[in-house]
Amino acid sequence: MPYFWLYLDLIDLRRENYSSKLSDPIEGGMSKKSTPPKNGREERRMQAWKLHEKGWKQKDIAEALGVTEGAVSQWFKKARTEGVEALQHKSPPGAKPKLSKEQRAQ
Repeated sequence: MPYFWLYLDLIDLRRENYSSKLSDPIEGGMSKKSTPPKNGREERRMQAWKLHEKGWKQKDIAEALGVTEGAVSQWFKKARTEGVEALQHKSPPGAKPKLSKEQRAQ
């Protein structure tokens, strides 16, 4: 696939993401549960999935997004086994609190 067409599809995806952030979530086509990407990595994973749905090859997606084919393969495997929601950002669990809830409330 020529690089020019890859670039145009990426521009269209970014335009869709930007307009959906500005519009009403229900009118803009986003479900109530759908949220805008929390960081650039999540946005890149979601763009990869959208390109995959458009029929792009993994090699072309990796080239267009500037990642390895292995990364794209891992994202798609995770999306197939756990659902597309698995591509969203998850906060790290962090350390366990040393204070109890009652102590923190004081």
